[in-house]
Amino acid sequence: MDLQNFFSDPYLNREIRPPPLNRRVLPEPTPSRCHFCYACGSCLTACPVNLATNRLQPRKLVMMANFGLIEELVRLPEIWYCLSCNRCNNACPMTVKPAALVAHLRLEAVRQSLVKKDILSDIQELQRQLHRLRAHVAAAMLSGRDPVLSSDWRGMAELPIEYCSKDLTPTEIPADARSIRKACSTYLGYPTNLSECFTCSECRNACPVCHEPSVFDPMWMLRMMNLGFAADLLASPMMWLCIDCETCTHACMQRVRVHLVIRRIQQIALQENYVSSAFVRSWKQAQKIVYSRFIEEIDRLLSFPAVSSTNSEPTFCSKQIQSCVPAVEENSTSRVLWGG
Repeated sequence: MDLQNFFSDPYLNREIRPPPLNRRVLPEPTPSRCHFCYACGSCLTACPVNLATNRLQPRKLVMMANFGLIEELVRLPEIWYCLSCNRCNNACPMTVKPAALVAHLRLEAVRQSLVKKDILSDIQELQRQLHRLRAHVAAAMLSGRDPVLSSDWRGMAELPIEYCSKDLTPTEIPADARSIRKACSTYLGYPTNLSECFTCSECRNACPVCHEPSVFDPMWMLRMMNLGFAADLLASPMMWLCIDCETCTHACMQRVRVHLVIRRIQQIALQENYVSSAFVRSWKQAQKIVYSRFIEEIDRLLSFPAVSSTNSEPTFCSKQIQSCVPAVEENSTSRVLWGG
């Protein structure tokens, strides 16, 4: 492996030579298990930020930790791009935990006074704004509008989200509630254990996207499907904000596979023609732009120099979202999947 090319970074303007005596400083005191890594790249294909921007590579951080590059690691901007979703942890076949390494590096950067003490709360606030912007984009695309992002990140993030203002208070449980629960009881042959949920809020508390329950709430989605209110949920942008990290599933004491339930809801929305396959493709492209803007805001917060990205674009293309919304009659509920 060519270490000089592997560890090349625009923020490190000097040659990197791994000190032999520091190779055990990071892997041993942290639960990251970095020494188990054999650089397979599973974490690279799991990280949502890396998939969208190619700017956060968990494998790179783990390899640098194995070589004892402590001073270089705590100064890298990548450690602040992480959403702490643990997708890299779940994807690793060797049980390496890059997210634990990132958490340790952040605390070490604060301890060394490389960043201000309240940086963690600032990063959390930027993550909250990120998911609000994702909600804005999803809502605009589902309604057939061009979701153009302005230069005012915070101003756009604080705009009211359309579906959050709707009154979804149930008045009467639908007669086909049991059929809806049955339709969501499995996903590709795997049981979801949906009916085991008793709304304890563990999934909500663990979810890295659920900064605001009105924007994204896995417990609310489970409850809506259990009670049979499928139509309101299938037309909502909320389910598309899930980053499929499985944190909710690992947190559930009832062993409800929450991430599979959400996948099933997305599948039903496609099959019932609430959204089209064009929307799914456009949604993936749109997230690249939103995540790129998120990284720009972090760089601005930490006063890092801007790095040009091939994935970033100034605005969304309206051609990308045309035909995203299929023709679904208002107040109509298809019965293809659950009968009735």
